[in-house]
Amino acid sequence: MNILICMASVDPRMGGPSTAVRALASALTDQGHAVTIVAHDDKSHAVQDDTLPYEILRFPLTMRVWQFSAAYLSWVRKNISRYDAVLVHSLFLSHSFFVPLLARKTKVPYAIRPHGSLNIADMANNLPLKKVYLRAIEQRNLRSARFVFCTSQREADEAVRFGDFRTEVIPLGVDDSIRSGRDLALVDRNLIAFIGRLTRKKGVDIVVRSLPDILKVHPNAKIIVAGPDDEGLLDGFRQLASSLGVIDSISFPGHYGETARNELLAKAGVFILPSLDENFGIGVAEAMAAGVPVAITPGVSHAAYVPQYGAGIVSSRNPEVFATDVSRIIGLDQDAYSSMSHGAERLVQENYSWKRSAAQLVECFAE
Repeated sequence: MNILICMASVDPRMGGPSTAVRALASALTDQGHAVTIVAHDDKSHAVQDDTLPYEILRFPLTMRVWQFSAAYLSWVRKNISRYDAVLVHSLFLSHSFFVPLLARKTKVPYAIRPHGSLNIADMANNLPLKKVYLRAIEQRNLRSARFVFCTSQREADEAVRFGDFRTEVIPLGVDDSIRSGRDLALVDRNLIAFIGRLTRKKGVDIVVRSLPDILKVHPNAKIIVAGPDDEGLLDGFRQLASSLGVIDSISFPGHYGETARNELLAKAGVFILPSLDENFGIGVAEAMAAGVPVAITPGVSHAAYVPQYGAGIVSSRNPEVFATDVSRIIGLDQDAYSSMSHGAERLVQENYSWKRSAAQLVECFAE
């Protein structure tokens, strides 16, 4: 199958979807499919595109409003008919409007992966405007799609509240380089990791507010909050940490690449994500793959699995409660901690595989 994937960005600093699409493309090519990814030119080529087993084409933005690229539109118009299937990432952007339109015109089947854009929490931001946009533009694109690619049942259940369309649940995978097993004797229980974009919904403020109570129980605790400052919130988080007297126990090193991420996960005692809403939460999956117990909140899709596998604690977005649960994981005896670590690894092994994700995607198109 010849597959076209249309993105806004493939810069890993832009978060999980930009990283995940590369892994999915690799899994598809491993299974004998040809893949082309088209995206805006983000000026950051972390990996040389010509060394990859799939093709990446980048086009400059014509205007930042609606993230429109005339060159992107022109290329898709000329080439879309060469493909057997198209996967469109995102909603509410120019390419998520014109790619489905061109796919219908050329009778090429397409799917849409909304990245949680139809989750209730995400829709609540500018809800009246988004509802108008959905009715005017996106509803036809969604209804005419062969399927809407959701990464969890929670995402699918929330998405269909905003329209009548077919959903398919295809969980994402985890990079095999993380599934190496770690030496628990080298783990620093007091090292708490957060890896993700610094956005409001991910609860970085809750992380900071929970730290004073964690330090009361574990005075040597340290939190690393690694991720890009997408919404200009970093100064506020630092000021909050200073006002609470915990600035020396928390660091904000910015985006972590693959090597730094793996090194952090090899040492961390706990991975935390008190997010309001995550349609998948690739950072949590990566942490569990490395055997790191997690403290997450009900809005993270993995919350349905974590208690079942004993992989961590599903906590609350209340900072005091969250601090108590993180402290509990840090303070576990060695046997209990080891059991939780192995439970996290087993959860990923049994549920998240790029090979399986790629096969499911092709099967849904092949129907």
